[in-house]
Amino acid sequence: MGRTGSNIVNARSYRQITFSVIHRVGATNSTFTIAQASLCPFVSRRRRVLLPYDRSRDLIAPTVLLLGRLLHALPLTWALAIGRLFGLVWFYLLPIRRGVALANVRRVFGATLDRRAQRRIVRSAMVNLTTMGVELLQLPWMTRDEAEWRVRREGFEHLEAGLARGKGVITVCPHFGSFASVVASEALRGLKMNAIIKEVQWGPAQRFWTEVRRHTGIVDIPPRRSSEQILAALRRNEIVVIMIDQHMPHYRGIVTELCGQLASTTTAPARFALETDAFIVPGIALRTGEPGRHILRAEPGFEVDRRFATPEANVRATIERINRVFEHWLREAPEQWLWLHKRWKVQEHPEGWKIPDELRHLLAS
Repeated sequence: MGRTGSNIVNARSYRQITFSVIHRVGATNSTFTIAQASLCPFVSRRRRVLLPYDRSRDLIAPTVLLLGRLLHALPLTWALAIGRLFGLVWFYLLPIRRGVALANVRRVFGATLDRRAQRRIVRSAMVNLTTMGVELLQLPWMTRDEAEWRVRREGFEHLEAGLARGKGVITVCPHFGSFASVVASEALRGLKMNAIIKEVQWGPAQRFWTEVRRHTGIVDIPPRRSSEQILAALRRNEIVVIMIDQHMPHYRGIVTELCGQLASTTTAPARFALETDAFIVPGIALRTGEPGRHILRAEPGFEVDRRFATPEANVRATIERINRVFEHWLREAPEQWLWLHKRWKVQEHPEGWKIPDELRHLLAS
């Protein structure tokens, strides 16, 4: 088979070769499916096809799957130590986004923590992210028993109380701990969740997430044009997970107060709760300190605010209430949050934003 501008591929031979490669690392049939789709992007359902060959794409996704399989085969403490090592290398030798994280920490803790303590928070946050990367790579091979051992549930009576109302539950979550792997682990345990997850633009990563989704049973909803899916899930009395700690553009958020700074926050939880009367339950994933163990904690829930005459005022009151919960979490476990995200863009560049009069005093902070 030539490797020039195009190739004639025998699909049967290709499938046999791919299965042999994946079988040697102990992968499942579902892994074979995703590897087959990515290892040879120029193969179609036809017996023989003539398509361009892209050398850079053919081995990435199965290599990621193989890496995850190897990490899952290692003792858990060894695998997590690899993740921590990459986090330290990232912090000390490849400080990409480290400056953003330090600036964010100074915004929140500059008056109470010295520089050394602030750097410790950022270092721990970067180690947390690379460790989560290892845990994500292990997901396609995680069993239900492993998921139950890794994640301890707390406060789930609040979710049950919300579901008992029959209007669905909106779980508002931040990017704390190993948030993605914990949500996937809970889906593997049988908790029916619909998570609004940003689509991954890089093909191999998207194919890997497709395999995670298939293995765990998580239902992900793309953020764009997602209203009908979210409303349908809530009307089926299901749980919808919405991340609430990311900067939002003008058309998707409102300017709120967050840790004494101006920040654009999503209005989605309040808007959907107003429309469906869904119950809002804050939830957070945290590491316990024991390697590989996590807590998924649900806080007491509440109904959307309806005290005011206009939907806009009720939305704002609800979102500000959610922000107060997030601020409490941030002070509880600052080393586990995603400080690398530019959360306070409005504070840095307030021009063009609709800032409520009652928040304008924050411009001077």
